[in-house]
Amino acid sequence: MNPILKWLVIGQLSAVVWLQAFMYTLRPHEYSFLGDDYPQIWTINHGIQEQVATPFENSVHFTFDSVMSEAEWESQVPHRGLIQLGKYRQTFSISMFHQLRCISLVRSDIIKRRSSNYTTNISPLTGHCLNYLRQMALCRADIDLESVLLVPNPEAHPSKYRCTNWNLIYEATLENHRMHPGSNFEVDRK
Repeated sequence: MNPILKWLVIGQLSAVVWLQAFMYTLRPHEYSFLGDDYPQIWTINHGIQEQVATPFENSVHFTFDSVMSEAEWESQVPHRGLIQLGKYRQTFSISMFHQLRCISLVRSDIIKRRSSNYTTNISPLTGHCLNYLRQMALCRADIDLESVLLVPNPEAHPSKYRCTNWNLIYEATLENHRMHPGSNFEVDRK
């Protein structure tokens, strides 16, 4: 075979192999949801990136220790904040719900400690939650400017924030539970 023709054939074959490999990397990855083969972010079909203007204000709800506090805090986290994904229904926690559960747990722990006979150290779970919330605040690194509210008379925060529409997350979570009726959503602790 002619050496020039031979190198042309080798070059064309190399180009075909490279092009196929490149095209393979462009196709969407089909996750198995087994082990570590899952996306880092839950892809919700109805526009999770939608931003909404949200006024932050003092509320009569979600108080520290009113008669309704426990029920209100628990209502923030449907089905313990867990969803199931993939053919084998792998259980995952949604970060937003994990954070809300942690805030509720720290609140409950503070209420318990107000009793004069409560002398044990904080639980490892409360320690985990404090550290997790610290890490999430640093990870999100929200640099929105906030006006300073003077204590001892705090007022409702006058600003509006641009927030991810969390209603979409609640809707998608409830839909996930409708798709998996009767699931006990056990956490795999392996």
